[in-house]
Amino acid sequence: MSQHRKAIIIGAGPAGLAAALRLHQQTDIKCTLYELRSEPTTLGGAVGIQPNGMRLLYRLGVYDKILARGYNGSNITLHSLQGNTIGSQDLVGWARDQIGFGYVRIKRTDLVDVLLEAINEAGIPIHFNKRVTHIDDGADGVSVTFKDGSTDNADILLGCDGIHSFIRRYWVDPEQTSEYSGLSGIGSVIPGSSLNPETTAQISGLEATMTEEGMFAVTRCTQSTDDLYWFFTKEVSIPALGTGMDGRCKVKKR
Repeated sequence: MSQHRKAIIIGAGPAGLAAALRLHQQTDIKCTLYELRSEPTTLGGAVGIQPNGMRLLYRLGVYDKILARGYNGSNITLHSLQGNTIGSQDLVGWARDQIGFGYVRIKRTDLVDVLLEAINEAGIPIHFNKRVTHIDDGADGVSVTFKDGSTDNADILLGCDGIHSFIRRYWVDPEQTSEYSGLSGIGSVIPGSSLNPETTAQISGLEATMTEEGMFAVTRCTQSTDDLYWFFTKEVSIPALGTGMDGRCKVKKR
């Protein structure tokens, strides 16, 4: 075995990038990241990071950069269809008081940008366009084979490859099948300039409206109102097999 232990991390999204940074900072494990796609890309519009996640980002050394690019309003306000306010609550007030970290809504592209910058500064290698085809777990370590014929060996393998994880399906729990929750959603990031300035100025947190079909919500995902994130969630019957409705949306390049 080499002087330093080695980890192969499959997936260069937020989970894989954060895992590599933490191992680099706290252990003697040398990480190599492998990403299925040919370049940094992301799915989804914006994500909400809870206090425990913000605490981790602080430990990773990227907390201030995340705050600078995200929006930390943590109130949720529920509206009726007529526009009246039903109620409002701080989503993380108790947790913030307990651990000192709040909430941030940030575009996934911005989150990945910040983590990638930290990965590059740490000198952690990332290889793109790498699709795993085989895993061999032996007494001396784990070996991974990729579609292009290349291989790599390490002491441990981390599967951070998302909802359709090859690592989970192939090796960790191959008999476990996905179970549809019954809820589906759609959403996107839109420029604040496309809306009435008086309307965007009133968005101070997560503004949610309950409709007869489901819940519609909008929130900021940057410090200003430059970008807004909206989503709609409703109950949808399980889709027929082969329709392509597998929990993913079209990949938008950075």
